[in-house]
Amino acid sequence: MTFKHIIILVLLVLIAGALYASQQETASTEPREPALKPKSKPEPEPVIVAPTSPPQAANSLSRSLAERKAVADAAIRRFLEDSRRNQQGWNCPRKTYGSGFGSHTLCDMKPAQPCVYYSFGISDDYSFDEDITKIMGCTGIALDPTVDYPEFLLPGVRFLKVGAKIMGPPAPNYLHPDAPTNWPVTTITELMKKYGHNSLAVLKMDCEG
Repeated sequence: MTFKHIIILVLLVLIAGALYASQQETASTEPREPALKPKSKPEPEPVIVAPTSPPQAANSLSRSLAERKAVADAAIRRFLEDSRRNQQGWNCPRKTYGSGFGSHTLCDMKPAQPCVYYSFGISDDYSFDEDITKIMGCTGIALDPTVDYPEFLLPGVRFLKVGAKIMGPPAPNYLHPDAPTNWPVTTITELMKKYGHNSLAVLKMDCEG
């Protein structure tokens, strides 16, 4: 190889190196497409849990209802007491017989003898019947289908476990069709016929139905 050939080979190497460097610079200046990021999984929606009422809230509601009922009961008692004290249209002296919820107000007059009375709805308070018997000297019949008492509630006062039938035609065997226990009912006329009473001095009706 001659000196001329060596010079040509060096020049070719230099040219090749220059071309390679130029290609590298061009490649580094061209914009690169951004790498695609992997798609992220959608975040789960938060689960909303409805709050439950704690036992304290239920107890508070029960106490509230009980307090309202107590207030209503007290208001009813005051109304009844005021009504008894302020009844209008009385043309006679008044007297209250019995006590508490068993009390009733009548004209304070001595009834003709024999004095007979019927008392419907005595429940568990027959203080009215006791006063009528002792103070007025009456005999009578006390009735209530919801309670149990001996045949004679007081001396001269018979007890019947029977209700009052005051509306509609007589029911067969005096059985009330809507009564929970199908209890017997009767009328004032039937009682007077059965026990031979010609008149009544007092008729007390303290019943529902």
